[in-house]
Amino acid sequence: MFKRFSALPPDDRRALYAAAPRLLFVWALLPFLGIKRLQPGPPKAATPSEREVEQTTAPGARTSSREVEPWETRARAIHRIATRLPNCRCLPRSLTLARWMASEGLDPELKMGYRPASTRDGASEPLAHAWIELDGVPIGETEESLAGLLPLSWPTAARASRRWSRGPLKTDN
Repeated sequence: MFKRFSALPPDDRRALYAAAPRLLFVWALLPFLGIKRLQPGPPKAATPSEREVEQTTAPGARTSSREVEPWETRARAIHRIATRLPNCRCLPRSLTLARWMASEGLDPELKMGYRPASTRDGASEPLAHAWIELDGVPIGETEESLAGLLPLSWPTAARASRRWSRGPLKTDN
């Protein structure tokens, strides 16, 4: 095992060191705190380093592959560690990556989807999956892993408060 670890590129080893405590934190607390409390808040206003200033893009621009590449490495590191933890599947991995990205000043988006049970494609059970997107680009996912997933959505805070309020539902006409 140590031989395989030492054979990894230095960036992958650094990512593993940084990912381990983050994933253990989310994995251990997810059953007690739930998704809502472990989701990252708004991204921190990071002070840009010289390297970040060079890579700055226009507001609203799509994320470049140079910005996504280190996060792909970190997502692989999280996945490697998660395979060694019991019941550590896509949700704790995604929350870990989202919290890490938010701590670096990025605005990740937690996505969830499901694939209903179907006998046509051979799948006998429904499948649910969680992943992270950065400016619409899935991080640490392949096209095959997301193929056929239907997005899940839940009510926003405004819709939920109207739903549970006393009295008739008001519309925004």
